[in-house]
Amino acid sequence: MKKIFGVLGLLFLAGLAIVFAVAAAYWNGEGFRSFLSRKVARAIGVEGRFAPLHLRGLAISSSEFSGAGVPGSPIAEMRAEDLQARFPLASLVRGVWKIDPLRIGRLELTFRSAPAQEMPLEASVPAVGRSPGDGTEKTPEVFRRVRLQRGEIQKAVLHWPSSILGGGTLRGTRMVLEADGSAWNGRAVGGKLACASLPNLALEELLFRVVDSGEVTLEQGLLHSEGSGIIQLVGQMDWQERAKGELRFATSGVALAPWLPTAWQSRVTGELEAEGRLSILPGQPWKIEAGLSLLHGKLEDLPWLVGLALNSEASGALPLDQAQARLVAGPEDLAFEGIEVEAKGLLRMEGNLRVQGEQVRGSMRVGLSAERVALLPGAREKIFTEERNGYLWTPVVVTGTVRDPQEDLTPRVTSVAKEAVKAEVQQAIRSALDFLRRSQVPATTP
Repeated sequence: MKKIFGVLGLLFLAGLAIVFAVAAAYWNGEGFRSFLSRKVARAIGVEGRFAPLHLRGLAISSSEFSGAGVPGSPIAEMRAEDLQARFPLASLVRGVWKIDPLRIGRLELTFRSAPAQEMPLEASVPAVGRSPGDGTEKTPEVFRRVRLQRGEIQKAVLHWPSSILGGGTLRGTRMVLEADGSAWNGRAVGGKLACASLPNLALEELLFRVVDSGEVTLEQGLLHSEGSGIIQLVGQMDWQERAKGELRFATSGVALAPWLPTAWQSRVTGELEAEGRLSILPGQPWKIEAGLSLLHGKLEDLPWLVGLALNSEASGALPLDQAQARLVAGPEDLAFEGIEVEAKGLLRMEGNLRVQGEQVRGSMRVGLSAERVALLPGAREKIFTEERNGYLWTPVVVTGTVRDPQEDLTPRVTSVAKEAVKAEVQQAIRSALDFLRRSQVPATTP
């Protein structure tokens, strides 16, 4: 019996050696590389080519795959380096060429704004990738049962265009994907996210699911803003016809200063709390809607208004009891609606601001306590004329640029103060002259 098993074992090994010898010749030839290229084109919509393949035991490797997305694919360009596919022996015995895992040393993807509409993805595969006649591929039967079970990417670099949130890049991320029926479950950790003019973000973890139809679900995302606080993400994107989706986000304990223009980073401090969503609809620009609030907020190094509220000639830090607004943003502009900022009993501001490019435009109302208004000569009678909720109010128009915003309150207060001082000086001069005239009248003798 042992001899029989020994003979069978030798025959099995001999047969396996023959299979691998034939496979090696096929893999190292142009035929198998063309076959793999067609499979990639049909699977992810990228038409490209592999560098020469190498067989090492139960693994195939290639130094590079590069290509461009076909019409209908969300991918514009793709480049993968240091690829290795391993085939577990158990799957080969069952007649299935299961790839577990596929390892990629570096993967770089550049995405399109939205997929082209010329033709569906399946129809967009070039004709050279199909066999003449009946349309079936001339591939040996042994290679027709290939399944990718797991993929590992040591370093991924993703780029997206300016039409999506102003453009951005995610670098140095490690990804793992596992097959789940017709879908993929993925996890990404590490890396740096740079998006338009936003501060740099550090990626902690992304859990996502990709369906063959082009639907991507972000089940959980955790980001950090320059080491402070947490940004949580969940959402869904569908690339089946035209890009559409929704990304919901919430922040906690995020330092505000890095999110502000440089000129304002030393003027307003606190922790930003936000909750909102990013919407992308077919044929429409992306849109962000969010509720914003500032915890532990302070106004610092601002013009005389803060110093006045603090009853101090020098600018200091004014702690805020309330600071909130609603953000509505798109590719061309952003608006802060329903602004409410208050240091109770001292200062309150209400209104709206809009930013288009570098230009700022807004309409605000500023309220000061009666005690503070009394320090401004003539302001109570000519500027802060409305009394409401314990404050004296005046309208304020904001213009200028993000780096140098202007408001019309300071000139008005200055003008009224000069008039008041001038009137007081004139009154003092008249009083002095009257006194001199009276003192020069000769005394009447009895």
